[in-house]
Amino acid sequence: MLLASTGLEALELVQANAEVACVLADLRMPGLGGPELLARVAQIRPHCRRAVVTGFPESDDLIAAINAGHLHYVITKPWKLQDLLQVVDQLVHTFRLERDNNRLINELRLANHSLREHETQLEAQLESRGHEINVATEQLAQMSNQLDALTLRDALTGLYTHRAFQERLREEIARALRAMASRCRCSSPTSTASRR
Repeated sequence: MLLASTGLEALELVQANAEVACVLADLRMPGLGGPELLARVAQIRPHCRRAVVTGFPESDDLIAAINAGHLHYVITKPWKLQDLLQVVDQLVHTFRLERDNNRLINELRLANHSLREHETQLEAQLESRGHEINVATEQLAQMSNQLDALTLRDALTGLYTHRAFQERLREEIARALRAMASRCRCSSPTSTASRR
């Protein structure tokens, strides 16, 4: 806990200590008044929680500070110590939650950035591997065609191999059988009866 007797002294303490979670100021203080102190704190430490203690809740300075968004809480006099401590604890707790939340958001942002970079690298690797696979597939297809040609013709003489001859013979026999079956269907007695 840091204590200051004037607004300027309080401002110096806030500037020197980045982890100040909450500033509690009186509305009317010597030198720098509470609303102006809290407005400056809002500029240099926007996440710091700010509260004012006042016996003049209808003051124009207080209303202006509230409207400008420089205050998170107003404590009216007379106040009880227990209530004041509870408000300060709540403001400090809110500051810590917000700070931790911002830290987690930054960590998440960095993790997402890292994941995006990793994803980009993986996509590039996959694209490269895909290209390599396509090239290898084309080479295999060419080699397969060459092998098929080699199995059909003798490399030395260029004549058809025994295997090629056997395959061609099977194809021709199957074609001849289909042609015979088709002629038999056309000349069957049912087709002659239907012609009459």
